[in-house]
Amino acid sequence: MKLIKILIIGLLAIASAACSYRSATSERVLAVSIEPMRWALEQIVGDHYKVVALMPSGADPEAFEPAVSARADFDRASLFFTIGYLPFEQKMIETTSVRAVATTGNITPIYGTHKCHHHGDQSHGDAADPHLWISIANMKAIAEAMCNEICTLDPDNAEEYKANLQELTLNLTEADAEIRADLDGCASRAFMLWHPTLSYFARDYSLEQIAVCADNKDVTPATMQTAIEKARAKSVRVFFSQGYCDPRQAQTLADETGAQIISVNLSGYDWLDQMKAVSRGLAQH
Repeated sequence: MKLIKILIIGLLAIASAACSYRSATSERVLAVSIEPMRWALEQIVGDHYKVVALMPSGADPEAFEPAVSARADFDRASLFFTIGYLPFEQKMIETTSVRAVATTGNITPIYGTHKCHHHGDQSHGDAADPHLWISIANMKAIAEAMCNEICTLDPDNAEEYKANLQELTLNLTEADAEIRADLDGCASRAFMLWHPTLSYFARDYSLEQIAVCADNKDVTPATMQTAIEKARAKSVRVFFSQGYCDPRQAQTLADETGAQIISVNLSGYDWLDQMKAVSRGLAQH
């Protein structure tokens, strides 16, 4: 009798494991490069797909290297939505059979904020600023591009996806109006930060971004002094600090310019709240 009970328990365990395996393998997956894209895509697809982001919140998108553990869900994805300008995206594309879809084809990139990349003896000129998602206007275009692909992939639910996109677009429009209201009448329309991540935000709202370093590397005292003098001339009152910025250097810049340090994380799932934090920071100082 005891043996029979043991056999029954074993069979139930095997059956449960088999069900879990079938559930995991039958789950439909979509992959994106960064958390802000996951935020948008989840609102479009709802419960129809699991959305996974390769880069975790707070990582430096220009230096990030995906961990091997990130491949488990990624390799099951039907599509891989990319920004199109992040170094790790190309590395993933070269090592997977998942079809990649660039989402920024209808966005005009900004050049001149980032140093060019060299391969051997060849230079590719000024690199496009890769932080295209830090813009409500750009995120609308990214979301629309993702929605179009999903509607083709899953036509049975296309009308639902289009309705969700419409609602998402409306919410983004309302957020844009809120940011514009914050920025209206700012004492200074210039701000400072270590790396030029807010180029598209600045373009959208006619702001001036003063970045110390184009490549997140150590800078010379002369470069620091040039940035400080420019910030003083523009009456900069805010220094936006991100996770990969050295806090000691940020404090030095703030002390020299009289700017207030405000920490933001613009590569996280709550990217829209962080954009609002930027506008509020400029409005309040």
